[in-house]
Amino acid sequence: MYMGSIRITRPASSIGESVPDATLPSSVNQFYATVGDINGRALRVYEHLLAAAEICNPAAPPFKNLTIVFFHVLQRFFTAYLYRTTEHANGLCTPELLGATNLDFPYWDYQNIRQGLDVSTCRYPVFPQANRWGMRRIARAASAVSGISGRRGKRIAIFPTFLNASRLATSLLRKGHRLVFPDISGISGIAMSEQWPFLVSALRPLMNELNMTTLVQESAIKLLHNYMQACITEECKASGWDIAVTGSMLTIEYRLMGAEARSRGLPLFVPIHGDADGFLDEPWSGYGEATYPTHLLSFGNHGDDLRRNSRYARSLLGEIPQSIPTSSPFIIGKLWSPDREIRRADNISANRILYIPTSYPLFQSYGPFHSAPDFLYRQWQQALCTAFPNLTIKEHPTNIDSGQTVPCPAPKDFRPLEEAILDYDAYILDYISTGLNLALATDKPVIYFDIGIRNPTAAASAAISQRCIYVRPDSFDPRAIRKSVLEQIDLEKSDAFTPEFSVGTSRRSREEIFSNVLDSL
Repeated sequence: MYMGSIRITRPASSIGESVPDATLPSSVNQFYATVGDINGRALRVYEHLLAAAEICNPAAPPFKNLTIVFFHVLQRFFTAYLYRTTEHANGLCTPELLGATNLDFPYWDYQNIRQGLDVSTCRYPVFPQANRWGMRRIARAASAVSGISGRRGKRIAIFPTFLNASRLATSLLRKGHRLVFPDISGISGIAMSEQWPFLVSALRPLMNELNMTTLVQESAIKLLHNYMQACITEECKASGWDIAVTGSMLTIEYRLMGAEARSRGLPLFVPIHGDADGFLDEPWSGYGEATYPTHLLSFGNHGDDLRRNSRYARSLLGEIPQSIPTSSPFIIGKLWSPDREIRRADNISANRILYIPTSYPLFQSYGPFHSAPDFLYRQWQQALCTAFPNLTIKEHPTNIDSGQTVPCPAPKDFRPLEEAILDYDAYILDYISTGLNLALATDKPVIYFDIGIRNPTAAASAAISQRCIYVRPDSFDPRAIRKSVLEQIDLEKSDAFTPEFSVGTSRRSREEIFSNVLDSL
């Protein structure tokens, strides 16, 4: 039942202390105001969707509330509209930026919702098949091993996860479990004809609040209906497994299978990724990570606290998934030791600095607290690169794939962060995510610019401030930005973040911990 509380790369050269001028078309106050406005309106989308889930609930079969199943699709769909109209209002919504395929529908990136569909029909979902990951051969071998052993273990459905597949499969097979790699074919029994009218009636106030024209509203409703209908199958198949292990619930195929598993009363395990957990109180974490899993293979010690006490990171089902604390294997194996001291920044001009930005949303934001409009983020990055000409930019994988790299003349590092991170003396970040989690686990100086994008918990904010040269910029003037860092380079810093949010009490592998939990069920 819906019971949630709504609510790579050339080396950088050393430089002197002088900083060249930079002309920026926007003030930092405008930056904060625009990001705050986007967050506020994205939260309104979130609140409307919570109300829609409540309205649909009386007609919904257990665990198959239409709004909850497609919550992330809906949140991204309407938040993309906010980002697109914000860019449009600033004169930046040009054909070159939109791309030719989007000119017929210029106010949001409707490719968001077509990613799971056959684009020639926009009706039939192209779900990944099990053999895409070379799993069928493994499945046959696993069945043979299980048959030879004669042990009656659990039948475990495994989808791609943030775990070492070979290590996990070996551990499970040794214990007599049987591995199943099912194809993903949609969700059954969702009662869409009963729920759809309720959902549309609940979306109308949201679309009116967003000032959508009648034509835009009808186009949105038709596209959403086609998408959802394409993800539903009339055939109710027996699951053939006892436990499911999937990837993120923000991925539609895993979410559909998660809802299917829970509707059958089966446990659902989801490994958290990002090398830390429990530090961001944001809606995507609640409606995504927390809503369908019965168990979350988390990091550190605060995952359970977050999902129990947060405002936004709670399950939409009124449940609290069991957090299973583990340690980030990369952090404890490569970056962190409990008795290390944090180095001081010293001469910032002589340091090899790696700037680790987030990706550009390209109108595909996850929702509130997740990003800034691209044109504003680029302005900030221009100021930052001018303030620190000796930095190297670690390009985000998403930006590399989209061709939208950071528009600064600084050298670029295109390697995976895990390969690049130890080659630098200090780090600059402006976004709380995997990059920051890894940087904090080193013994090197970290400069964190809080530009108001994320929503960390109070405990995480305090830990980040204690670990980092922490700056809340009050100007886009490069000299002011640099001065705010130089004032803090002699401060002693300590790491209160990694041992709390990335490292658990056990040093066993995540796969071993997971396997042992299965034995306890």
